[in-house]
Amino acid sequence: MMINVRLMSCCLFLSLFGCSSAAMYEGVRQGQMNECRQLPAAQQQKCFDRTPDEYQTYQRQRNELSK
Repeated sequence: MMINVRLMSCCLFLSLFGCSSAAMYEGVRQGQMNECRQLPAAQQQKCFDRTPDEYQTYQRQRNELSK
């Protein structure tokens, strides 16, 4: 629940200031990584594995799928 509130807050903040898609994506990604850092060490790696790829990797994969 707390993650969702923080994620929504981050997205709202970024969208209000007219950031690019890449900046919004990276902001959300960094927020998720920060949440992972708050977990006990035993759970952190699984959490990091669930975080999205960097924007450039995401964009490349997206472009390959649309071909």
